[in-house]
Amino acid sequence: MKKLAIVVLGSPNDSAGNLSTMGIERCQQALIEYARNPGAKILPTGGWGEHFNTTDHPHGFYVGKYLAAHGVPEGQFLFQRAYSRICTQAEQNLGSYSEERSARGCRFMRSC
Repeated sequence: MKKLAIVVLGSPNDSAGNLSTMGIERCQQALIEYARNPGAKILPTGGWGEHFNTTDHPHGFYVGKYLAAHGVPEGQFLFQRAYSRICTQAEQNLGSYSEERSARGCRFMRSC
């Protein structure tokens, strides 16, 4: 059986942890992909930074909360400690494309 991971790349959130329009769009696309692949795991990414997240939690935390509130079971999430590192690596590998990109069982939700 083929395994799939849906990687939701980081985007800005406000000082209260509310996702930006871009973040919500990425989450919505991840929800669409998850509905097509209900066994997939989801990796919410994004860390901290003065220009995109100044809260006490990494951005991926808020992405996970949004997705859970929209029906993704807690057991489907793959959380990692180095949110910023995976986001940076994924961005470098994806380049400046705006569509969904796939690589080795991962689907990156970048922007809609």
